[in-house]
Amino acid sequence: MLVSMAVIFMIFLFVSTIIILFLFMLLITALVPVLFMALFAVFFMPICITLLITRDVFALVPVVLHKIDAFATGVVLVAMLSPIFGMTGGNAQINRRALNY
Repeated sequence: MLVSMAVIFMIFLFVSTIIILFLFMLLITALVPVLFMALFAVFFMPICITLLITRDVFALVPVVLHKIDAFATGVVLVAMLSPIFGMTGGNAQINRRALNY
């Protein structure tokens, strides 16, 4: 009787150890991706987004504009003159449809 109780106890310890290890592994496999994604979202995403937004800005737009380009200002002047002269009559009409109701 004592031998069978000892065997049952040993089997119980073995099974309970396996169940505890299985639950621990399940917990680890569930928590590691969640923690990794949380750390990625907190630390790496702002850096990645900032670099993606500003990757070509400094190449195309100088940091300090110290000269005024005459050609660029002339283009803006010509582009703005036609709407200004179109408004001198004060009757600006927008024809959105072929039939005006």
